[in-house]
Amino acid sequence: MGGRVIRRKIVNTDSINDVFNAFKTSKKAIGTSLKTLQSYEYHIKAFFKFVDPSLSINQIEYSDIENWIAKLRTKNVKDTTIASYVRSLKSFFSWAKQRDYTDLVIKIYKAEAPPKEIYSDEELKLTARPTRKDCSFSEFRNYVMVCFFLSTGCRAGTIRSIQCGDIDFDNNLVYFRHMKSANSKKSNSIHSVPLSTTTKHLLLEYIKYRNGNTDEWLFCTEKNGQFSERGLQQAIKDYNSSKGVTRSSIHAFRHTFAKKFLLDCGGNAFTLQKLLGHSTLDMTLQYCTIFNADLQRNFDNFNPLEFMMRKQPKKIVLEKYKNNS
Repeated sequence: MGGRVIRRKIVNTDSINDVFNAFKTSKKAIGTSLKTLQSYEYHIKAFFKFVDPSLSINQIEYSDIENWIAKLRTKNVKDTTIASYVRSLKSFFSWAKQRDYTDLVIKIYKAEAPPKEIYSDEELKLTARPTRKDCSFSEFRNYVMVCFFLSTGCRAGTIRSIQCGDIDFDNNLVYFRHMKSANSKKSNSIHSVPLSTTTKHLLLEYIKYRNGNTDEWLFCTEKNGQFSERGLQQAIKDYNSSKGVTRSSIHAFRHTFAKKFLLDCGGNAFTLQKLLGHSTLDMTLQYCTIFNADLQRNFDNFNPLEFMMRKQPKKIVLEKYKNNS
């Protein structure tokens, strides 16, 4: 006869603020990226404006989360922003539950994915090569960076951390040592991406012009230093503006790379996942979903039935049709 399962009630008097500090220490210990830690700090502190952080974590109920979300919605906070808040809160409470601080489970807040910002073909006149004799080092560097973004789909944080020695011209590869998530499983790994022929030749020319050592930053400032996040954004904004393009989002280059790879170049999601460095295929499939309006283009070229029919002699098909009529 089976015994009745009794659910253990977790009793913990630690304040939610103290538990959050322990959470941050734990995340730092496993190598969570600074940017992710800053997101946790910003999002959880936003929740602390709604609930008293000195309360015991066991006093927090799911109704508190729902009331907080409702309040954010009344303030016209974007659904995607709320989803980010709740995602951080879910990570925090999941960690706390694993360590018996609480038994509260946070549900994912589903928000409709906004359209991915991309550069139009007209805006991609940014890739028009400037005349080396008539442009400064910074202009040529920015031009090469724009081409590099469009050729690799890398993030801003990645390009800032590439050193001259990370380019393997013999094997046509570039090694990315900085990725978005730097957890214990990924911190010692190096992500490699192929170099296209055009990108390879462009980098050869740029490195000769730049004249840097293997341990120096590939795309450096005028003082040979590493770009800050804001400095890189400003450099791209100035370059785009000089070409008559008002759009200046660096991440839009990544979206543009993904869309063109899937739709214009006939690439597949599995290869795109590797190129973008996504940890799961689900993240990559978001691009496929968002860009599905364009999937009809050249669909016959990649359709299995159309492929088989092209290999089958048309005369035989017609004869079978006549015999059945």
